[in-house]
Formats: sequence, C-alpha cells, structure tokens
Amino acid sequence: ASHSSMALGYYYLNDLDSALKSVNEGRRIAEDLGIEFRLSYGYFAESLICFAQNDMEKALNAAQTGLRLACNNMEPMYEALSLFSLGRIMGKLNPDQFVAAQDCISKGLKICEELNFRPRVATGHFYLGELLKYFGPKEEALRHLEMAVGMFQEMGMPYFIDKTKELLSSV
Repeated sequence: ASHSSMALGYYYLNDLDSALKSVNEGRRIAEDLGIEFRLSYGYFAESLICFAQNDMEKALNAAQTGLRLACNNMEPMYEALSLFSLGRIMGKLNPDQFVAAQDCISKGLKICEELNFRPRVATGHFYLGELLKYFGPKEEALRHLEMAVGMFQEMGMPYFIDKTKELLSSV
C-alpha cells in the first residue's frame, strides 16, 4: 500500500513514469508475498495513471481489477475509488455509456458518504461534475463542481481546488 500512496504522490506531481514504476514495484512485492490486502488500491492508482496517459485499455483493466479485488476483500473505500475510475474511463471511452458511467461514480460517491469520508465525497462530486461537463446537463455539472470546490476549500486541498476551478471555468 505504501507504494500505491507513493505512486499517487508522483501522479499528483505529474511524474507519471515514476508513478507507474512505483505501482508495479508495489504489486510485485505484494504478489511475491501472496498478499491481496489493499492490492486494489494499487490498481486504482494504476487506473488514474493510465487515464492520464490516455491509455484507456490499461486504465479500464486496472479499474476493473481494482473493483473486483476491493469487492472480494471487503474494502469499501477502494471499491468506491475503483468505481470513480471506472465511471471516468467508461465516459471517456464511449459517450453512449454515459448513464452507466454516471451510475458508477454515483455508487462510489454513495459508499464514501456512508463511510463519512469527506475528502473522497468531494472527489466524487468532482468526478461527476467532470463527466457531466462533457456529456450531461451543464447546470448539474456546475452544481457538483461547486459543491466539490467548496468542500475542497473547507478541507484545505489546494491540488483539487485548482483542478476544480479549472473545470468550472470551462463549463
């Protein structure tokens, strides 16, 4: 799991090559040890990285694998994160799957709300707003993005504040 967290750090710094190397090293260690616990987190990280690299086939495979592992290992937070990724990827791959993509992100958001994990609730609103910006009602996109930026500001999350304001300016 520490390699996955490190990978996400590299991802947020836009060092995608180092991020992918970190994910792969963490997976290798876990597989060598026969540990599945939190392996889903690594697949979530890989799905974000591959999405950013526009490698949608790898991103989709990683998100689906992460979701399967999270469900099998009863890891609801990582299930939610995998659902977020899966929804984003589905929406980008095939706009005709907008409803299914929105449903994935909404399911992930509901899990985060039930777990009372505000940073990821805000992230869920961000991802819904992002999806809706491209394929849904603009008013709904604005509502989710404004909710997300408000939550990010309350929690002091500058990376996501900037990303959300960037999206808001283009809706």
